[in-house]
Amino acid sequence: MTGSGRDFKIGLFYPNSSSIHLLSTRAKELNPDPLSLQAHQDLVRAAERAGLDYVFLADAWGSRGPRSSELGLTDPAVFPPLLATALFAATTHIKVVTTIHLMWLHPVQVVRIGANLDALSGGRWGMNAVTGAGFNERLVRAVNDVTDHDERYRAAAEAMEIAIQGWRDGGRLDFEGEFYRVAGALVGPKAVQRPHPHVVSAGASEAGRAFAARYAQTVFLPGRATPQMVTERVGQIRGLAADAGRDADAINAIIHASVIVRDSQAEAEELAHELRESVDVTAVQEYLTEVRVITTYDDMLGKFSPDQIKDLGLTAGTAAFHGSPEHVADRIASLREEMGTDGVSLSFPIWHPEEIDRFGRSVVPLLERRGVWTPASRRGWPW
Repeated sequence: MTGSGRDFKIGLFYPNSSSIHLLSTRAKELNPDPLSLQAHQDLVRAAERAGLDYVFLADAWGSRGPRSSELGLTDPAVFPPLLATALFAATTHIKVVTTIHLMWLHPVQVVRIGANLDALSGGRWGMNAVTGAGFNERLVRAVNDVTDHDERYRAAAEAMEIAIQGWRDGGRLDFEGEFYRVAGALVGPKAVQRPHPHVVSAGASEAGRAFAARYAQTVFLPGRATPQMVTERVGQIRGLAADAGRDADAINAIIHASVIVRDSQAEAEELAHELRESVDVTAVQEYLTEVRVITTYDDMLGKFSPDQIKDLGLTAGTAAFHGSPEHVADRIASLREEMGTDGVSLSFPIWHPEEIDRFGRSVVPLLERRGVWTPASRRGWPW
């Protein structure tokens, strides 16, 4: 399998908490304070300096469990649309994709939040549209009583219709559906991107794939995806998009990977081992319990051995690209050359700016020489 011919894109899976995927107490000790504005601005500047295409912010509205909150691994988690304003202020080119849970926010709020972020950034904002509750099913029901999986996607589709209408028409809204009825006009600013801001979706179920086919420009895949999964899932989504009259070739597929880069393979593996040994088993068990509400990860569950629990706590479903610059470059290249994906979103378990700078110095030149990826700074920062 070979790449599609589209520009391969590399982004940073951005940390809005101390450790968003790595359930390791050692990682928390090594990482910056997630409530430090300076730490975030330093990190996003490093991502832009390396020429990365985008940063991608996931989100959770509820704790995964008491142990996770006690350790402070994924709690607190800064709300991505608010954090995005600081990231935009610190940069001039890089794109910022923020997760928005459509079951928490009314679509009129989504229209206004998105238009403001897009206008203030000069058209650099994108939305990862999510239909779940963000690890808090009980609380979300006090806000929105749509609980059935497929029904949520129907509600989310109406929310997207309203959002796209509002962004396209400068805040003017006129919609009547099963879940939402809105009419009127919002105060500006207006969204900059045309016809609307970039949309990302990670839906894996039949309803989720149909949603992505109808609305997404980028499809997000878990790191455990196989070439067959990529071919089948992305192929179906593109087929459904074509049936809906969309340009199926415009839909990009990106995969998720954890990256540790060191001068030698042994050095990287030593750090990965140190982090793996500090994985908190109870926090992983809480994660496994809560993640069942996300269809994308449901097939990860089963009976895990202690070693498998440690492995899962180290990567949380991402592909592990831990090694020398040559090893990491080979793994990234394989995503394009063998998997046929259009890009990768990189999680750095230790998220100091120095980690991004090291990636930029040592891995990026290798990718460029192989013709895998050219930094966005030399491609004009395209979506």
